[in-house]
Amino acid sequence: MRKYGFIILVFLMLLFGWYKGYVKRKSIRSYPAYTIGITPRLYLTAKGGRSVAYTYVVNGVEYKSSTSYAYEAKVPGGRYLVKFSYERPNNSQIYLDYELPEHLKIPEKGWAKPPYRSRL
Repeated sequence: MRKYGFIILVFLMLLFGWYKGYVKRKSIRSYPAYTIGITPRLYLTAKGGRSVAYTYVVNGVEYKSSTSYAYEAKVPGGRYLVKFSYERPNNSQIYLDYELPEHLKIPEKGWAKPPYRSRL
């Protein structure tokens, strides 16, 4: 009986993780906006992988997140495009292959479309 309880618990945890990711992706897709994310540091994950932390500001509030590390990313101090949900700005995705120049100003509410390229 305990064995089945453990299996059900693991299944429910996996289902919750999938659902949480689905809601985040749907929110970003449904209410997209863009801003600049700064990459302050790189860190090692528990499984031995690498992740890059990034921060971005929307309406004066700083948000922090991380993503798996792309080896060509500039860390620290890189400036990359971040796609976020304007409904829930803490839901975001950074594009480490889309570096933005220093002279580009960070908009307070973000851009409706990404600057320069539009194939995202």
